[in-house]
Amino acid sequence: VQIEAAASGLPVIGTENSGGAEIVRHGETGFILPVGNLDALREALMKFISSPELVLVMRERILAERLKWSWNAYGERWLKILQEVAANP
Repeated sequence: VQIEAAASGLPVIGTENSGGAEIVRHGETGFILPVGNLDALREALMKFISSPELVLVMRERILAERLKWSWNAYGERWLKILQEVAANP
């Protein structure tokens, strides 16, 4: 869901345990929060509500990075891993 949101240009709010840190650069393309921290979630949401320009800036940043999560990029990462394993049995 986080990748889909990012690919659609939505800044992501994720948790440390959700894999969001692999997608989101905290404070630049969204927010990564501690699990169960409602105060941090409230703060992140209030930042978006009070600063619509922040949403637009984060949107541009995350859209610029979305090709990293495409199926082609995923396949290329796996191909590289398999080539490395085959080269070093």
